[in-house]
Amino acid sequence: RTAQRLVRLARRDPLTGLAERAAFDEELDLECRRARRSGQPLALLLAGLQGLPAYLERHGRGAADNALRHVAGLAQQALQRPADLVARHDEDVFALLLPDTTAAGAAALAQRLQQALAGEQALTLAIGIGLLADEGDPACAASAALAAASAAGTGQVYVCAATADGHAMPLAT
Repeated sequence: RTAQRLVRLARRDPLTGLAERAAFDEELDLECRRARRSGQPLALLLAGLQGLPAYLERHGRGAADNALRHVAGLAQQALQRPADLVARHDEDVFALLLPDTTAAGAAALAQRLQQALAGEQALTLAIGIGLLADEGDPACAASAALAAASAAGTGQVYVCAATADGHAMPLAT
């Protein structure tokens, strides 16, 4: 029992309490295989917290850590089904795995996340949505979409379908 608890704790990000990257990657692989077998859609959101470096500079590490915990909580609250998963993907990026979710469903969740963060002090989210298609990698698609959303300015959402050749073009929602 203690060993199981230690394994669960080791697979959690210590700051946010969310799943950590390796646990998320394992779940993403499992859900991609399941979606390909069943033909069901799968969406992956990468939500990058914009303005964190300036926020850290202005308010200090403690306030920045609180902001990360707050966004982690908003992401967790935005999920509505037991199979959905949120994880800390990188320093200021959160990943939301959404099995059996279409582009429209993922875009609606992205909008809810951005509305929940609206009014926060100088922090916004750039969101990239990767969709599973054929043999492509939704994580690569979501990364490309997040990069496009970040480059486009604050609070943008872009979608990209994963293709086997990796040449899909991110589109603004």
